Amino acid sequence: MALDDISHDQVIGAHFAQKGMPVGGAWVQAADAKTFEVFNPATGTAWTEVPDAGRADTAAAIQAASDAQRDWAALAFTERAKLLNRVAEVVEKRRGDIIAALTAECG
Repeated sequence: MALDDISHDQVIGAHFAQKGMPVGGAWVQAADAKTFEVFNPATGTAWTEVPDAGRADTAAAIQAASDAQRDWAALAFTERAKLLNRVAEVVEKRRGDIIAALTAECG
């Protein structure tokens, strides 16, 4: 396959497939290793494969979020504001990737 034959959807999809699900500050795959394909509704083509989270994955994510919330609540308002501003900076920097992923997912 030539580089020109690789669609933008495939490039963005490969990125997501490698990452997995964010849980507790790490990118993880489903505990049972199951995945499912995500299709671009405009083209009908699969553009990525993502972890198929089950009950154990959901429980781990809920526990991680609960643990993180305690740490977040303990931060001073100014520290939370700094972190949220940093998130905004990263979103702005990655705007093109985010737009591409949303477009591929939503058609």
